[in-house]
Amino acid sequence: MSVRIGKVLLQEIEQRYLLELHSGGAAIGFFDGERLIGFGVLAHRLRGKNQDQLQVDLMYVSRAMAAS
Repeated sequence: MSVRIGKVLLQEIEQRYLLELHSGGAAIGFFDGERLIGFGVLAHRLRGKNQDQLQVDLMYVSRAMAAS
């Protein structure tokens, strides 16, 4: 199955990524040597009944790593 992300969707993802980082969110990248194989972005707003939880706002894992 081939999944292609359109230009508009990619721009929306980039905007969300930057919004979260500029608002106090955090991003972490996962590498295999020097190759980026995945990343995650934690949203900046606390959530939950006790306001002690964070949402994983964006997550990506490369196709090659997801298949292994």
